[in-house]
Amino acid sequence: MNLINYLKGLLWTFVLMLLFSLWIALFYYYHILDNGILKYLYLFIPILTLFIGGFVVGRNSKEKGFLEGLKLGLIYLVMVTLISFLIFHTSFQGKMILYDVILLLTSMLGSMMGINFRKRI
Repeated sequence: MNLINYLKGLLWTFVLMLLFSLWIALFYYYHILDNGILKYLYLFIPILTLFIGGFVVGRNSKEKGFLEGLKLGLIYLVMVTLISFLIFHTSFQGKMILYDVILLLTSMLGSMMGINFRKRI
């Protein structure tokens, strides 16, 4: 298990998530975006950033991109779940399981595409 590889993927994920969130907050502040679009963007940003993080992990991996993406997605979900439960005291919601599965599949897909992109170059 190459820890540096996963840290790179997580760093890309969290930095891009922060940048996209600041960008959206700026657009919302100047009334360029409304609340209807924000609901979808708040769902789409983690999906996009986890895909990019999975792509980075896959590009730096040797084989089995789906497994590397699954590991990255699980690390991300454990971190986010612990933060939300311990710091923000949120409760468990059953509908979030589907969203977590989508995030896992997205990181797996990004990692599989990253491995194939690396092999072609």
